[in-house]
Amino acid sequence: MLLFSLLLSSGGSAQTVYRSVEDGVTHFSDIPPEGVSAEVIELDVPTPANDPALEERITALRETTRRMADDRRERERHRAELKALARQEPEPVQPDPNLVAPTFAYWPAPFWRARPPLKRPIPYRPDAAVVPPGRSVLKPGNAQLMRPISSRSVRERLR
Repeated sequence: MLLFSLLLSSGGSAQTVYRSVEDGVTHFSDIPPEGVSAEVIELDVPTPANDPALEERITALRETTRRMADDRRERERHRAELKALARQEPEPVQPDPNLVAPTFAYWPAPFWRARPPLKRPIPYRPDAAVVPPGRSVLKPGNAQLMRPISSRSVRERLR
């Protein structure tokens, strides 16, 4: 990355780069390092071509960046206006004198309260086992299905 930026920064036809290794880390520089031996690398850098398509792409990129920045400023301004409106207290609403109150004596119940809900009785199952509190329906050999919740002394008292 540094080497690439050094390549782009030069405008001449030749560029000198110094490569040095310190503690296993490789450094590239355009200035010779002090106290460390450095390898001199001569790079032939061609002058950049004046490409009109490249100029058009750069211009389009700048225009897109400017448009996106303007859109963001507009969104931030709009959000600030919304926050300011939210902080303001609303004006009290005056009742309309043309509205007429209903003439019946009570308000009707909503349609979902018009009839009581249907409750189905729980069917009687004589074959259903009644399990006393603290006992388990699982058989002792099914230890992989459920970990014991109580300690061993409590389980022995329940047996």
